[in-house]
Amino acid sequence: MAVTEQSPEARRLQEALEMHEFGIALYRQRMRREHPQASEEEVDAMVRAWLAEPPREDRLRRPSGEKP
Repeated sequence: MAVTEQSPEARRLQEALEMHEFGIALYRQRMRREHPQASEEEVDAMVRAWLAEPPREDRLRRPSGEKP
């Protein structure tokens, strides 16, 4: 199987997706630690609820369309 070189944009997107998945895994682990009695379904529900939350106002955010 031939390995193709990724463009810098594709590599950044891949890294961002991997960081997102890692963040979810860390949150899932935290929920298991904080709620040891919770079933896997309950932990899944906690993770889904966390992902669906709107952004908090006390977090730093760059306005849409603003370039770094």
